[in-house]
Amino acid sequence: MTGEISLIQKLDAFIRRHHQTKVLRGLLLSFVTLTVGALLFVLLEGAGRFGVAGRTVLFYTFAAAAAAMPGVPMPESFRSWAPARANPSARTAKARSHLRS
Repeated sequence: MTGEISLIQKLDAFIRRHHQTKVLRGLLLSFVTLTVGALLFVLLEGAGRFGVAGRTVLFYTFAAAAAAMPGVPMPESFRSWAPARANPSARTAKARSHLRS
């Protein structure tokens, strides 16, 4: 029984690390995207020498894009390949049910 509990604990630790890695990857990608976007807008403003209205439009465009970023799904090229699963949470629930019994 202790071997099974140990295996389940190891699996839970692995899943936790996996999700932490995905969150870190998402934060890093968001930071890089926002930084590149800000640099792009700064270069555009410097090269275009816009007036007050042009800079206002650039600012609010960047602010809206940054605010909408968490809701935008990542392109397929940035996702790691994973086979389609019907219900991944059911498998986790089944594994954790062994811990209770």
